[in-house]
Amino acid sequence: MLEHINLILLDMFNYYIVKGVKPNREIKEPEPKAGYTAQQLVQYMVAQGWVKNPKYRPGKITCTLDIGGIEQADPDYFTNHIDKVITCLYQERARMNIHDILDFPSSHLERSMDIVSSMERRQLLYAVQVTGGGQIAEISPQGIVYYESRKADFM
Repeated sequence: MLEHINLILLDMFNYYIVKGVKPNREIKEPEPKAGYTAQQLVQYMVAQGWVKNPKYRPGKITCTLDIGGIEQADPDYFTNHIDKVITCLYQERARMNIHDILDFPSSHLERSMDIVSSMERRQLLYAVQVTGGGQIAEISPQGIVYYESRKADFM
């Protein structure tokens, strides 16, 4: 079952990277010999925090990729982007547009918002202001500690 789940999450993650939004995907019934149903797959993924918003309709189940699913599909995804943002904010010591730092296409605001959310949960940013063109923020004291404890990794 985990192999099947990883394929589903990887497909959803690849869509997210290309399109910039978390996909709402139909989860198809596995072969009967698999020993589990699409509903069991989705329930397990929801319980793990990998997907959200499951919709159960006769003959069809859909769900949306969640941040945990992104981390499951690519464990380094958030760390790599966080390191880039923290380095820039540390060096500039100013409020900056996080979406601009990440250099994502304008249609990928959801991706930058997810990275900002991850950084806020880790208390690496403060004074986050969401605008139509991104998120304006500055590095927090914890963000400075994060940078200084890892700066050899950034060079």
